[in-house]
Amino acid sequence: MHQATYFEALEARTLLSGNVTAALVGTNLVLTGDTEDNSVAVAQVAGTNSFTVTSGDGTTTVNGGTDIVTIDNVTGGVRIKMLAGNDQVLFDTAVITGKVTADMGVGDDILTMNAITASPVAITMGTGNDTLTALAMTTTGATKVNLGAGDDTATLSGTFAGTTVTGGAGLDTVNFNQANVTGNISVNNSSGGSSVAFADSTATGKVLVRSSSGVDSASFTNTTVNGAVTVSAGSGDNTFTATGSSLGIGDQPNNLPPANVKISSATGVDIISFDNTSMGANVVTSLGNGGSTVTFTNGSTVGGNLTMSANRGVDTFDMAGLGVLGTTNIKTGADADVVTVDNSSLNNMVVNTGTGTDTMQLAQLGPATGTPNNFAGIVSVNMGGQNDSLLTGVTVANPTDLGNTNVFNSNVILRGGSGVNTMTVAADTSTFSVQPVIVNFTTA
Repeated sequence: MHQATYFEALEARTLLSGNVTAALVGTNLVLTGDTEDNSVAVAQVAGTNSFTVTSGDGTTTVNGGTDIVTIDNVTGGVRIKMLAGNDQVLFDTAVITGKVTADMGVGDDILTMNAITASPVAITMGTGNDTLTALAMTTTGATKVNLGAGDDTATLSGTFAGTTVTGGAGLDTVNFNQANVTGNISVNNSSGGSSVAFADSTATGKVLVRSSSGVDSASFTNTTVNGAVTVSAGSGDNTFTATGSSLGIGDQPNNLPPANVKISSATGVDIISFDNTSMGANVVTSLGNGGSTVTFTNGSTVGGNLTMSANRGVDTFDMAGLGVLGTTNIKTGADADVVTVDNSSLNNMVVNTGTGTDTMQLAQLGPATGTPNNFAGIVSVNMGGQNDSLLTGVTVANPTDLGNTNVFNSNVILRGGSGVNTMTVAADTSTFSVQPVIVNFTTA
């Protein structure tokens, strides 16, 4: 006979994920994690100076236990230090009279701050793929965020004073969504690529977005910036878009004059787009080698001068429905470049194309029922070497359709460079107040 074998059932146990210590130090609430994967939730007891700290996942202990911990008499700030591990902290609904700091340590961390009022705020996410979400925030002092190395995401919504976000190596995403910033905004990203987006937001000061090598993008959607806007990207295929926004428009009641918008990048295939966007002063786009596209569409306006330049590569400069109060200055590099102006109102315009088979089109691509190109000042076009083309106007059946016509109200100088250059002028589509000067073009 074989003796029956019996197994004793073991008691079910929950594997704990570390401990977080909560304490009152002076007048501050201080939370300290360990090297495990901690998860805690912190909230203020409404109408008091007391805060509750609870486990966020049911396995992290607080002060060694599983019960809710209440810390009273918090009249200062909040300090969070989570050490190593993949940590999660939910900080919900609190009015802090002092400073809030959070150091999430090494690991893939998540910090969520909801309806927090504080002054100032300093957040360090540390090395790892981290996520910071700040919703309905109110800060009356500076807000500083350091994302650290890793593929990180930061989303900021609410009312902020001056704000600085610094990213480390890795693919970083920074979103200002329904954010109202009183002061300047600075976003500095390192290598690895980045995405910085402003949506339905305002900034009373300057906005600076700077990135290093990688595929970088910056966008402004339904956003108003009173101060200067500067976007500087490194090597890589970079993208800048502004849609339905007002950039550098100044603030006359507060004696802040209109400010400049400057977009620059190094080597790469870059795309720059302004759609239905107003710029208060000068606009400069400075692009490197690689071939780039710059477009202005749907009633975009420039309150000062517009300067666009690019180096080697097939570059396209497209102005459709654009208004410029100052001088428009376009300089292309080598290779076959294209400059297009449709349904736009410009003052002086100076175009210099580099070597390459270049094409300039005036009132060629816009709708026939649109408005004519109107040039209030001097127009000077100097096409570079090789065989270039200049095309003006499109003859349409209905003579009252003026969208493919040009009106020149001052001197016009059109110079072809070395090579066989062709100028195609559609009949009855260009009006000159002064006889134009045309050099080294064969009229087709």
